[in-house]
Amino acid sequence: IGFLILEATNVVALYFFPGSKYANSVGIFRAWEKSKRDPDIHNFVKYLVNWVAGTKLIFYHVADCHPLCC
Repeated sequence: IGFLILEATNVVALYFFPGSKYANSVGIFRAWEKSKRDPDIHNFVKYLVNWVAGTKLIFYHVADCHPLCC
């Protein structure tokens, strides 16, 4: 249960606070700030961050629905 809560906070941070330095968000990386200089690159980086968060949500759903889980 603790792991699911931790990962859920990661998804929330990635979707709503990607520039944060907490909850495994990407604000800790200098490349996040550098990407803001070029709007096209920053949009691509935001797309990738959202893709990772979306992938985590899909895996949570699959794990929750799988009969061998839990």
